Amino acid sequence: MKLTGRNYQIAPAGQHNAVCVDFVDLGMEQVEWKGTVKHQHKCRIVWELEATTEDGRRFVVGRKFTASLDEKSALRPFLEAWRGKAFTAAELKGFDSENLVGVGALIQIVHKTVGDRTYDNVNAIMLPPKGLKWLEAAEADGKPVYVRVKDRPAPEPTTVAVAAGDPGPLYPDDDDDLPF
Repeated sequence: MKLTGRNYQIAPAGQHNAVCVDFVDLGMEQVEWKGTVKHQHKCRIVWELEATTEDGRRFVVGRKFTASLDEKSALRPFLEAWRGKAFTAAELKGFDSENLVGVGALIQIVHKTVGDRTYDNVNAIMLPPKGLKWLEAAEADGKPVYVRVKDRPAPEPTTVAVAAGDPGPLYPDDDDDLPF
């Protein structure tokens, strides 16, 4: 069993039958490259593998991208490799990331060790070959085992203690004065 620094089992290296279980909009993130700091819109695609952990759960892996379908982006050629053909201009205009969820794939996992941690990176992707049935998301009691990020309960609001004149919770119950 190979564990990372956080003591969870990483997916085995190699090619795996997989299904996309989530597309997560991560919003704007600050990134630094060659000394330049900028903000980029990021996203994450998440897959469930047919391979299972020692306790029988399917491995879940993801890959983070800049959310851009520009021809020089990393996301566009990755999606084109997955679908097996280039996008047309009309397909790019009508692209909906929700259509990725439930789509089968063959993905290649490559291990990379940085310091004392080993990561299971999604390196390559393609459609499963004809005749290979697409993997479906694992279910238990008729419900998906993996819960999409957008379907998870929101965290409880927090309060901030301030000096005299405490305005109360950051998320007040009375939101009638909100501008939109």
